[in-house]
Amino acid sequence: MKVNTQYVLLAGAGVIIVGLIAGGIAYTQGEFQALAVTQSAPDELQYIPRNATLVAYANVRDVMVSSFRDRLRELDLGFDGQQQFREETGIDLETDVESVIATLVPDVEEPSGLVLLNGQFDAQRLESLAREHGSRVEEYSGRRLFTRVVDDAEVSMSLVESGVLAVGAPGMVRGAIDLSGDDVDDNVTANERLMGLMSQVGGGNTAWAVADFEGMDATLYVPEELLSQVPPIAAMAVSGRVNGGLSASLTVETRNEQSGQDLHVVVQGLVALARLQIESRPNLRGLLDSVQLVQAGNSVTLSFDLLPEILDLAVPESRDTPP
Repeated sequence: MKVNTQYVLLAGAGVIIVGLIAGGIAYTQGEFQALAVTQSAPDELQYIPRNATLVAYANVRDVMVSSFRDRLRELDLGFDGQQQFREETGIDLETDVESVIATLVPDVEEPSGLVLLNGQFDAQRLESLAREHGSRVEEYSGRRLFTRVVDDAEVSMSLVESGVLAVGAPGMVRGAIDLSGDDVDDNVTANERLMGLMSQVGGGNTAWAVADFEGMDATLYVPEELLSQVPPIAAMAVSGRVNGGLSASLTVETRNEQSGQDLHVVVQGLVALARLQIESRPNLRGLLDSVQLVQAGNSVTLSFDLLPEILDLAVPESRDTPP
């Protein structure tokens, strides 16, 4: 299944996760708090295969009701992923979905994707819309599986259990159904590397993402142009909290301490350049003051706070003033 197709079809879920990560998700002062996997980790991890290399999560309900999202709406950034997702699946992210978890699994040429939505879904309505879109309907292990071709690639959808909808590459959706039993040896919770990364993302965050690039071609996930500018990356952990504003932290793990030092120098230069660009705007000083860059061995962490008043500066004055 083509990566582009995955992100177009699953844009509603992707905009939430990728938007939070790209904008800089959340930051907690000091060291990361450990995520109690047995208590706080999403139940949907049981449907993700053990060989996953990227897992991302977002609490959709918290995002949708946040004043941060209201500010983004005022900015009119042109994101249409939510509308696309509603048209393709009949699911309204604003009312139907509580949380979303996405994963990518490496393949020979390109990764296969899966998105798991937790919420309230009308099975009959989903089936009716799937048939209207020309989906092929089949029974698989007691579940209805809907598959159709989008941009020359097959995309499947199925309720793996009441309240959990899987959307993605057909093999990934079938795999999620297969993992709905009690055998944890085959799901991602048995992946010590990824679960170790999850232990760094902290509890109580609106969203988080972890990725393990060790022993694989990172260009499957990160543009080659970007990778060519930085030392080899072994792993990534992002975590976050959205409220009135946005706080952010990104930790990148390199392959050795020297690479960590090299990456620190590269990012330090970028931060210095950003400071020069922003220094002429005193109203953005709060953003500058919140930026922290820390190297610890082979890891580099960049964090900052995007305060509500900074977001307000980006909203056109005409929209702030009542008619």
